[in-house]
Amino acid sequence: MDQNIDNTFNWYTLSKNRDAIYALSIVLVMIFHSSKIDNDYLFIYNYLKRIGNIGVDIFLFMSGISLYFSMKKDENLWNFYKKRLQRIILPVLIIGIPYYFMRDVIYYKQNLWIFLKNLSGVSLFTDKIKTSWFVTAIIILYLLYPILYRFYLKMHWSLQSLLICILLVLLFNFILKYLFPVFWRNSEIIFRRFPIFIIGSYCGKLVFDKTKISITNNIMLLNGMIMLILLCLLYSYYPNPFVSYRYVFCVFSIPIAIMFSLIGKLQQIKNISVYIAPYTFECYLLNEKVANIVSRLRDVLKINKSLIINLIIIILTIVFAIILRKIEIVIINIYNKN
Repeated sequence: MDQNIDNTFNWYTLSKNRDAIYALSIVLVMIFHSSKIDNDYLFIYNYLKRIGNIGVDIFLFMSGISLYFSMKKDENLWNFYKKRLQRIILPVLIIGIPYYFMRDVIYYKQNLWIFLKNLSGVSLFTDKIKTSWFVTAIIILYLLYPILYRFYLKMHWSLQSLLICILLVLLFNFILKYLFPVFWRNSEIIFRRFPIFIIGSYCGKLVFDKTKISITNNIMLLNGMIMLILLCLLYSYYPNPFVSYRYVFCVFSIPIAIMFSLIGKLQQIKNISVYIAPYTFECYLLNEKVANIVSRLRDVLKINKSLIINLIIIILTIVFAIILRKIEIVIINIYNKN
């Protein structure tokens, strides 16, 4: 009897094994940003590359959950915003200022306005430049979270409150798409991902309360695996569905995140995840930039194997992410002392 109870899925697993979720998700994102590998034996890699950006949806889902924990710990809005924005803006400035200045001003001979637009993320809305879209997205979502939290609280965290929020967002997206089509085309990458954050925000209470459901871990694990395989096949053979894949990812990302949390129980995964998870945001910020630089140096390095190039990019991304995080901590410590 006890064994069956212990094997029942507990939503708290998503928090307990969050390192594995973040680590495996950032690996998916880095695979998505990598080059296709022309090797029949590595076909699984190419399948994962097609759907690797679902790692971002998992990040947003987990962000909604983690913000609930933060709000329960301290409901002071100033402290909430200060901590969240400090975690985002500092690494963005450390990376973005030199990168965009060298790229836009020095290399492409653009003016400072272009540099500032790209650094701030404004260029996403005006020119559909998606380099920093994720940063823009999480800043918007973090700013909106306290409103979402209060609404759920007022509605007693009922399922109806979740459905209302999702329907309102879908209606908002529909109106935005048809009234402001250019703005929508530039920024839909953000707005179509609002639902997964809303769902994560709702699930935060389930995770915090350690809510159990009458389904075993094995079934949840199997379900996640089936969903991952199904998504790979669906995206490969039906690339243009009637519904945007951003909404499809919203549905699939939850069972896949749960699968990652259950895989995270394995000691080997824990041992690796603990070294990657603290740097996932930095990895995300750096990965595309490192990939662009390494790709430009590909001919100089005289490496034609895509697999080797991809491994170099992933390794460099993780190394630079660790260094970046160390720099952030030093700056924060200096700031706090003053």
